[in-house]
Amino acid sequence: MKTVILILATLLPALSFASTYVVCGKHVDSEMRAAGYELEISSEDDAYSGSVGKSWNLKLQENGDWLSANKNITAKKTELNDVTIIAITLVSGRSVSGAVGTVYKLIDLYSERPVLEKYSMGGFVGSQKIGTYECMSGND
Repeated sequence: MKTVILILATLLPALSFASTYVVCGKHVDSEMRAAGYELEISSEDDAYSGSVGKSWNLKLQENGDWLSANKNITAKKTELNDVTIIAITLVSGRSVSGAVGTVYKLIDLYSERPVLEKYSMGGFVGSQKIGTYECMSGND
């Protein structure tokens, strides 16, 4: 009986968290290799909110490192019609109209093939869509 309790106590914390990993690019194959690489995100507890480097991670270069904690890179997870959307905001500067940078919207996080949209943010012209990318996700 003690063994069963010990096994359950060991497994329950692991069962309460899901791990997601997504890679995006112009084309992503079934092996999760991206041609025209754009980004990768991951989270061990699916908590895509707040600053990067805490509950979630971001990589912007194919052979680069995961970004370290940075208050200018944030994420927000929302649900719309049973579709999970992750909005990632990268603030690179300020203008008279406010923050300037890039916004990524990862649409349908839990599908096998989410879609990533890239937008410019702020500045003279405001927000404009500047790209759409294929993604491949893995969930544990």
